[in-house]
Amino acid sequence: MKNLWGRNVKIGLDDVARRIVSGVSSFTLPPVGTRLRRGDPIVALRCGQRLVAIPSPVDGLVLERNRSLMQEPSLFEREPYGDGWLLRIETESYGPIEGVRGAASKTWLREENLRLNHFLEARLGMAAADGGTLTAPPSSLLPDDAWREATRSFLRAA
Repeated sequence: MKNLWGRNVKIGLDDVARRIVSGVSSFTLPPVGTRLRRGDPIVALRCGQRLVAIPSPVDGLVLERNRSLMQEPSLFEREPYGDGWLLRIETESYGPIEGVRGAASKTWLREENLRLNHFLEARLGMAAADGGTLTAPPSSLLPDDAWREATRSFLRAA
């Protein structure tokens, strides 16, 4: 199956990731020219006192870093599907890229957001499904073990 986006792809984070790591104060991205393997860190995010490294979904070569994002981290939260992208990578093949696309992506995102709501409800004692809202970012509200569990479960962080 041909990859619909070719070999040059922009990689960013979705709304679920944005909700978990809201309040990002800095990004560390690999330099242009870095050869990444699936699972290598594509970004290290600082959220308050916490740091999380998110793995690459593909093998490839870093062609470009989003300089605007590095200068203005709030782009990540304001425009995660637009100007908030992280890297442009040349993948090593034209094969399909890991992830859900098309109509299935809406269902997947809805289910992941619901799963995150239940995760936060269970650990923070709030009722997000009933309209409850967080008073601060999960990175500052969750205890260390729950933060590690959230980043492993939802972001595939090590």
